[in-house]
Amino acid sequence: MRKRDDFKGDVYGISFDTVQVDIVGETILDAQIGYDFGEGGFKNLEGLSIFLQGYNLTKESFTSLQDDNALQVRDYQDYGSSYLLGFIYKM
Repeated sequence: MRKRDDFKGDVYGISFDTVQVDIVGETILDAQIGYDFGEGGFKNLEGLSIFLQGYNLTKESFTSLQDDNALQVRDYQDYGSSYLLGFIYKM
């Protein structure tokens, strides 16, 4: 888990000039679970490991606010959650 409070950040403005804006804090939760078949007594699956990863499980968005008016949203990006299922096989 990563928690970040509100902070001032530099973003690109018109003509790629940097502009300082307020960035809204966020709490992002990632998780991973896996299993190694080599340790489970499955002889025909020795060397195989599987895993499932989840990113941004709290579905936090990135939000920046106008510097002159803290109530006006300048940029809102909603990434949602993403998942990865994979395996590793060691010979």
